[in-house]
Amino acid sequence: MNIIFDIPGGIGKAIMATAVVKGLKSKYPKDNLILVSGHPSVFKNNPSVYKSYNIIQRDTVRKKFIENKECKILAKEPYNEHNHVFQKEHLIETWFKLLDLEYWGQQPDIYLDDQEIQDYKNLYKSDKPIMVIHPHGGAVPEIPYNWVRDIPTKITKRLIEKYKDTHTIYHIKSPNQPIFENVKEEIGPIRKVAILLSMADKIYTIDSFTQHLAMALRKPSNVFWIGTNPNVFGYELHNNIIANPPEFNTNSGLYYGRNLTEPINNLPYLNEDCIFNIEKII
Repeated sequence: MNIIFDIPGGIGKAIMATAVVKGLKSKYPKDNLILVSGHPSVFKNNPSVYKSYNIIQRDTVRKKFIENKECKILAKEPYNEHNHVFQKEHLIETWFKLLDLEYWGQQPDIYLDDQEIQDYKNLYKSDKPIMVIHPHGGAVPEIPYNWVRDIPTKITKRLIEKYKDTHTIYHIKSPNQPIFENVKEEIGPIRKVAILLSMADKIYTIDSFTQHLAMALRKPSNVFWIGTNPNVFGYELHNNIIANPPEFNTNSGLYYGRNLTEPINNLPYLNEDCIFNIEKII
């Protein structure tokens, strides 16, 4: 039988889905697991995956694996589940329950092959240890700073200043995001970034694809949390840096938690400097 696992969403969600893939393969060991997502490269070399397709190839998937064939389509959205909305458990556990899978703490994985490791490592040769910083998310490309997830600019600059002489610093970013001095910009594809993270001596990131990717690599990182919750999206492997409690309430328009696109005038602090204890972090 063909099992079609449809995964809408961003890179981080696709990486989390690699944990769900292990649960699916345990339940359906003799069936073909076909994945459909926005980021099929995440599943390259995954031994549990039969084929991986981009969401724009759904018609191809239909013709090859659904029409006139025995199949099961799994396309349920864990973000809509009660336990996720009210942040009662990790999203991966919610996803397992939604698909009626046995959960025992499965974590994300990424499978890198020898050729890509060799090719990409050659691009990051350095006479100093490598530090990676990923201070801004990509939920809304036209917003350069999003207080709900992003590291405040003052902290980013202080971290770069602290390590600029001892480390080669790579800044993972999208083209429109803020530019910093004393860093090398990295906007490469996911598997290239995976190699960079695997080589890093220090990683500072936000609740983004990089913290999920670091988990998939079993690479401890420093992760900043503001409007999202490490108990829902994070991992104990990391050093999770939690924001100070909000100083006052602002309306998010949600049943619980925060949008990832909150306007700056909804900041529940006097100013950005109040989100974290900067001196303690440095």
